[in-house]
Amino acid sequence: MIGKICYCQNSIIDLSSLKNSKNYYSTSTVISKKKCANYPKNSSKNSFFGRYFFLDKEKPDIHSGYTLTVEDSVKPWKFGNKTERFIELTCLKNNTNISVINNINLSNGSKELISKLGKPIMVNNKYYVFKKDDYLLSFYIENEKITKYRIGKYNSTTQISEILKKHLTSF
Repeated sequence: MIGKICYCQNSIIDLSSLKNSKNYYSTSTVISKKKCANYPKNSSKNSFFGRYFFLDKEKPDIHSGYTLTVEDSVKPWKFGNKTERFIELTCLKNNTNISVINNINLSNGSKELISKLGKPIMVNNKYYVFKKDDYLLSFYIENEKITKYRIGKYNSTTQISEILKKHLTSF
């Protein structure tokens, strides 16, 4: 299983495991300042945000539905940099090979979410939103299964409604 999120010393995800999966290729881009206004920036003036898009190795022309957003300050930004900081992980397609906190994946339903994460801080239509440490975790439930999720660290001024809106207007 790739990209299993675990509690690490400074992050909620093991970036190396996710980035070095044998099931995916990745491509990346630096994100414009306008598109990363909701992300917390560290104290380095030189830091920037980048995004990895994962492509299935068996079908490299098809986006796998996973994106990973990181912050870094090392230039040039390269795939192997060990200085990246996890910001956001998004799953927008029905793939079940990446599990997140407490082994939650796209085969789980709302009852399993609540049993593994506790009471949500918000339920809005089909969205279940949880807070874990400094991270917001939002899951979309359809036909009693998670169909997409977004887990990330956001500015304290970012409203939950903005995160839910991102689910509907994803890249």
